[in-house]
Amino acid sequence: MPGVARALTIGVGTGLVARAIGSPWLDLPIVALFFTAVEVVFDPDARGRAGDARRPRGSSFEALISAMIRGRTVPRAIQFLVVTFFVTSLFALEMKIDIVPNQYGFLELLLPTFASTIFFGAGGGLFAAALTALFAYDVFVPPRFSPIFQPGPEFSSLVAFTVVSLVLTLFTIYCIGGLRRPELEAPDWRDLTTGVWRRAAGRSRAFLLARVSRREILVPALCVCVYSLFWAIYGAVSAENGPHVDSLEAYSWGREFRLGYFKHPPFWSWVAGAWFLVFPRTPFWFFLLSEFNSALGLAGTWALLGRFCAGPTRLLALLLLLLTPFYQFNALRFNANTILLSIWPWATYFFIRSIETRRFPAAIASGLLFGIALLSKYFGLVLIASCFLGAITHHDRRVYFRSAVPWVSGFVTALIFSPHVIWLFRDGFQPLAYMASKGMFSEAEIADSYFTFIAANILYFAIPLAIVLGARLFHDGGEDGRQQAPVRNGPSFLTVLAFSPFVLTLVAGAVGHTALAVPFGTPVFALVPLVVILVAKPPVEFALFLGKRAVALLMAGCALAAAFVPYVSLRWGSSRGPEPRAEVAELAPRVWAGQTGAPLRYVAGSEGYALATTFHAPGNVSEFRQFNFRWAPWVTPRALREHGLLAICEHEDEDCLAAAANFATPETRRVEAMVAREAWGHAAPARRVVFLVTPPRP
Repeated sequence: MPGVARALTIGVGTGLVARAIGSPWLDLPIVALFFTAVEVVFDPDARGRAGDARRPRGSSFEALISAMIRGRTVPRAIQFLVVTFFVTSLFALEMKIDIVPNQYGFLELLLPTFASTIFFGAGGGLFAAALTALFAYDVFVPPRFSPIFQPGPEFSSLVAFTVVSLVLTLFTIYCIGGLRRPELEAPDWRDLTTGVWRRAAGRSRAFLLARVSRREILVPALCVCVYSLFWAIYGAVSAENGPHVDSLEAYSWGREFRLGYFKHPPFWSWVAGAWFLVFPRTPFWFFLLSEFNSALGLAGTWALLGRFCAGPTRLLALLLLLLTPFYQFNALRFNANTILLSIWPWATYFFIRSIETRRFPAAIASGLLFGIALLSKYFGLVLIASCFLGAITHHDRRVYFRSAVPWVSGFVTALIFSPHVIWLFRDGFQPLAYMASKGMFSEAEIADSYFTFIAANILYFAIPLAIVLGARLFHDGGEDGRQQAPVRNGPSFLTVLAFSPFVLTLVAGAVGHTALAVPFGTPVFALVPLVVILVAKPPVEFALFLGKRAVALLMAGCALAAAFVPYVSLRWGSSRGPEPRAEVAELAPRVWAGQTGAPLRYVAGSEGYALATTFHAPGNVSEFRQFNFRWAPWVTPRALREHGLLAICEHEDEDCLAAAANFATPETRRVEAMVAREAWGHAAPARRVVFLVTPPRP
């Protein structure tokens, strides 16, 4: 059958099937034109040139495969990551644009199945079909998690879509399956791992870390301290309103030491609580904690990079990471996301060591850190899933999975996480209910957050990309960036560990029907700069020259600008001005003491003011979160009667004032004050703050 006729037949047939399950008539010509375009682009005969009458059936598909044959050499794990990103992005685009009026787009979600089958074979096509069916479940069944297998139009539509996806996959496999693959000498990624590295990894049986000299310990330790101190000073000087609310929340919860809290698992709060058992409660020491956590993450990244490369390439990858905002500016906000900056690279490092050495100490260390990651945020599941995907691409995967090492890691992870699981059952799964409450977004809002998440994290790498590409474009020396040392453990293993966290985050947001906040990606990019270097192949020495000066310029600029940041923020910030949290926290103990004469013990109210007072006020002050005994189990009605309650609300916060009124007594007194932030003689607009003082009852 001539190529164009065959393409039109396939296109019209697929379009008719689309119309049969509810797609508009417009899909029929679009599908037909798509298949015709493929035939015309990749078949010379279809463009009117002289052809061979004996041309084998399906030669246009053969040409298409020949054009993409290098994709065939990519390991399955990387193929599936590409397919997942492609399908998930189109799903989010369908939610945003809503091309098809019947809510679910037929055409744009079948094309990934077709393309994945051509580019990545039967496995890629079937995987794309399964993924689109999963997304179909998410869209077809509002409200979510309702019984899908009950008879009805939703069930029929889902079955029809699944059947069509499967048929299209099998049909595409049939069209290209009989073709013989062109005999091309495709590079074997494993060959890049030379025999020297294999023998070195096979003989490596050191305990956790290889033997290191004193200099290799002292120099990184000194760098960690200096880095932490510099950025802590910057944070203390430039923060116009003290530590972020998330950081204050960490302290408020950590001082109570529970196995879980209504929002998150507890580890990050434990760290803040333990830190201030030793150090003074001042903003500088909070910023030092935040940046010390970041510096530990950079030390872990340095160790992690050493499992793949060495020398200037390793240093360049670390410097490029310093030119992203994750390890300085984002790190100033100590919360459940940034705590993973230190946990993620060290967990991955010991995971790799467990594969290389297959020794129990490394397995125990990786399992311990996996458990701590889960205890910090359930997002740690992405870390564990990424390491599993990496393990199945490693050249020693068979030996690794046949050993006891992965079972030891899993057992230690479960052991560390089990106390929190027991707490979840005992406390009624509050964090999961909180997560479910964050899924109440429209499809357009979720799609917006999806693409914002992608765009923002790409922009975060703008300076590193400029350094790498600039070094390659403008270097006029004799160094050839293509002459690079082989990648230890293989580039496939590296690529999966570098990009699977990002892709899995996107999938989790789409399937979980959750809006993705940009800070979710803070800890997941430790290995991305190394992949950029290996792909772009810049002259490493020249790129290192540019990177060092860019980091020095960034630090010098921040040091000079730190003192001006508070004034600029107040002068040209929002018209309403920032919350005067520090000022209210300083005023609140005086108001309480003037009205009661007793020590302040419990505070509640508008979140920022209550948390700031908990941190800044002298003595032993606890926050009564949102006047909710279940969210603050360390507060009881009896304790409120014995110690009293100070409620701090903005005058316009009617919900706060109404909740505070439920705890008022005849002795409750109301005090109002106008409070504003001030910097360099410029004051922001004042805010009217209400203090409701309920004194202790004998």
